[in-house]
Amino acid sequence: MTKRHLVFPVAIFLLLVTNISFSQQKNGIKPLKGLDASKIPVIPSLKEYVEQHRGSTSLIKSATPVGKADRQEFAPTNSRTDIISSEPYSGVATSVWKVARATNGTVNWMWSLHSNTANSTQSIKPNDAVSILISLKKTLHLEDPSVELRLMSDDHDELGKEHLRYAQYYQNIPVWNRDLYVHFDKSGEVNIINGTYEPTPKNIDLTATISSEAAQTLAIHDLLVKKQYAPVQGNIGKNPSPSAKLVLYPVEGKQPRLAYEVSVNANLLESYFYIVDAQTGELIDRIEHFCSLVPHKAIENFPTVQFEIGGSEPTAMPQAGFNNASGIDLNGVTRQFRTYQHTDGKYYLIWDLGSYNAGASQLPDQPSGGA
Repeated sequence: MTKRHLVFPVAIFLLLVTNISFSQQKNGIKPLKGLDASKIPVIPSLKEYVEQHRGSTSLIKSATPVGKADRQEFAPTNSRTDIISSEPYSGVATSVWKVARATNGTVNWMWSLHSNTANSTQSIKPNDAVSILISLKKTLHLEDPSVELRLMSDDHDELGKEHLRYAQYYQNIPVWNRDLYVHFDKSGEVNIINGTYEPTPKNIDLTATISSEAAQTLAIHDLLVKKQYAPVQGNIGKNPSPSAKLVLYPVEGKQPRLAYEVSVNANLLESYFYIVDAQTGELIDRIEHFCSLVPHKAIENFPTVQFEIGGSEPTAMPQAGFNNASGIDLNGVTRQFRTYQHTDGKYYLIWDLGSYNAGASQLPDQPSGGA
């Protein structure tokens, strides 16, 4: 296996392990058992890893075993299980369900057991799924599913089954990060309903006393205090400006709070969702919206980039050539390396120049040697 093809599998392996570890720490759940994160080796650099395993033809043989991952059965946390019957609605047959509930009383999972009518539950069209939800509104703890649930997606899997995803709303304001799924079997019957959502909110004051601009300012101020705000300047294909929208932010054991979800691209590496109380300006929460293998404490200075946008006059294209550059690696260490600047103005990372054959190469697409 060449060095060029080794980079991506190693990176993907590290990313998967990191995501598993992060999920366990943040949510307190363990979807896999048998892994020992302490056995994962620390790799000072990719070059050193390649040198240690030079000649190996198998990435698996070069890897370090950290345990055997076994799947655990799903069980909703602190839930109770009920057997209930739906209420007849607009010709929808009465059905019997097994229900696993969340701590707030809503449904985590529902499994259809059988119909109370002589015939099996009739097949329905996916856009009629709301009829089923209305017949189950008491079980779902939703006053009017037809108003509170809005279709987000309609997907078919490889087995021919259909899956609808609904977002939860209250008086046209989204309930933050809350949704409900309706699953159909091959015959077109609803057989599973699951989700994470809130009971219909009660008596919430929906009057925002601070503006969305003020919420954005509060989020940026927090990043400035933490010395994390270094936004990318210029138009690079996406708008780096902050944005804010009203949401109802769930609070455990209480009614949701009216808040702004502020999206901020803090710097070249990080982006966040800030939850700002829309009536007091309190910073309720800050959620990372990026992936990183680098511990925060290892980064002392966040890289900043300023893109100069040319005017209407054409500019001369640069000459192709190599340039010195530096950057922070995954261990927070500043490294020196060489880059190739093409005539289109783009830069390409080059390494292993010792094997690079300039005479036989046509950069950037057809190099001979190097990587």
